[in-house]
Order: sequence, then C-alpha cells, then structure tokens
Amino acid sequence: MTLSTLIVLTFSVVVLVFADHHGDDETDLSTSSREQETLCPEVRQLPEFNIFSMLGSWYVIQYYSSSEEALTYHCMRVDFRLSSGNMDMKMHLTYRYADDPNDEVQDGNMTWQIPDPRRPEHWRHTEDHYKGVYNTDVVDTDYDNWLLLLHCSDTDSSKKFLSTFILGRQPQLDVMTTNYLRDKAGQFQVDLEYLFPVNQTRCVENKEDSGKAARTVEHTLTVRNKKKSKRSRERIG
Repeated sequence: MTLSTLIVLTFSVVVLVFADHHGDDETDLSTSSREQETLCPEVRQLPEFNIFSMLGSWYVIQYYSSSEEALTYHCMRVDFRLSSGNMDMKMHLTYRYADDPNDEVQDGNMTWQIPDPRRPEHWRHTEDHYKGVYNTDVVDTDYDNWLLLLHCSDTDSSKKFLSTFILGRQPQLDVMTTNYLRDKAGQFQVDLEYLFPVNQTRCVENKEDSGKAARTVEHTLTVRNKKKSKRSRERIG
C-alpha cells in the first residue's frame, strides 16, 4: 500500500466518523429544541419556603408571555390569598390596557391547588377548558421585597405556554435585584428580549384609591411582621 493510498483511506475514515458524530449532534439539538418547545422547564424545590410570608399585595415589575411579542398592559398588581383550608392559592389580578383611552381597570381571578403540602411553592391549575395542567412555581423570593413566579402549561398542543412575573412589594426594584431576577428567569426558557418592564406610574386615579392601595400594602407588611415576631417568640420560648 502506497503512502498516498493510506492518506486517502485515513481521510475517508475521518470524514465518516465526523459525519456520524455531526449527525448525532444535529439529532440531539433537534430533540432538545422540540423538548424546549413542548415541555415545561423543571423547577427545583425552594428550600424552607414559607407560603404565609409571600401572601398579600405585589406590583408586577416585569412580565413575560410566550404568546405575546409586545406588552399591552400597565399598572399590573396581584394579590395572593389562601383558601380557608390552606390547600388552594388564590390570586386576584388587576391591570389596565396600555392602549385604552379610558384607562379602565380590568381584573381577574385564578385559583391553584397545592398538590403536595411538602412543596407549598408549587401549584397546579386545572379547568375543563385546559387541555393540560397549568403549573405555577415560586422560583425565588425574599418575601419582603421581590418574588419570581413562573407559569407553564403542559398542553396537548404542539407548543407550551410559558409566562413569568417579576414581582415587588413596591412599584420599583433596584437595578441589581432586577438583573438578578431576569438572569434567573432566563434559566427557565424565558426569552429575556420579551421580558418587559411594566409601567406602574399614574396608576391611582384619586386620593381615595391611593389611600386604599397604601392601606393594603401596609396591612400586608403588618400581618407578615406580626407572624415573624410570633415565630421568633416561639423559637425563643
């Protein structure tokens, strides 16, 4: 066997091996892409999560929805409450359409079941008009200032629905905290290009509404602080 023949054979083997591995890579990438389109991201359990400390009123600081390419809302607020048996999480959402000349307040309600009391940060929503299960997870929170909420719907359709809220107890969050939460959201298939800031200015029409909003936030913080103080006394006792 001449040297030229050996070189040709060696080159042919290398090409075949490369093509084989390259084909495997394309298959893996294709499978991964399909999974991202159809499967919800896995959210790990949040250690020592206290569901009572996250209740109450929050401002929606930033919002993402996989079905929307432009933000059409402003003045978004959410309020979390537990059912009497503490087995259901209830959310009341208020918002306004950005293009509404009358700037009317819209609202809606949603209820999730807490399927596992050992994981109170994971909720599920099921209704007849859903073709699958609507999962919601508290990804991270410090309770007093910020919270990251992730929604994902596993449906029978070809693509899943994914959305997220970056929430704050106040209408604004500092830049460092906002960037931290955006980076964290990006780990769960959230397209950061479409994670939009929500305008929270000029959201109160009159002093009466302003007073109600202030009392709601103040009541939420007071109740949470009382619960913290009670737990501290119990630990000391």
